[in-house]
Amino acid sequence: MLYKSKQICLFITVSQDCSKKTLSKMSRYLLIFVALTVVVAVCTQGAEAQTKPGRCPTIRPGTVGTCVEACINDSSCSGNKKCCGNGCGHVCRSPV
Repeated sequence: MLYKSKQICLFITVSQDCSKKTLSKMSRYLLIFVALTVVVAVCTQGAEAQTKPGRCPTIRPGTVGTCVEACINDSSCSGNKKCCGNGCGHVCRSPV
C-alpha cells in the first residue's frame, strides 16, 4: 500500500520505509481499541432490557438529583426496583 504523506507513513509504521508493514505502538493501540469497542457493541446488543412492572416515582419540577448513572435499564436493578431518572442521572428506585 502506498502512502501519500510521509507523516501518515511515520504514524502507521515504525520505520521511515513505508514499504515495511510494521505497525507503530500507537497504531497497535488504536487497533486494539477499535476491536474492543466492536466486541462491547456486539455483546451489549444481544442483551435485552427487561421492563419491570410499575412506574417510576414522579419528579417535582425543578428537582435536580445526583448526576450519576447507577443503572442503564430495569434489568440493572435488583429485585422489583426500576431504573428511574432523578432529574440528572438514573438510579434504582422502588416502583409506585
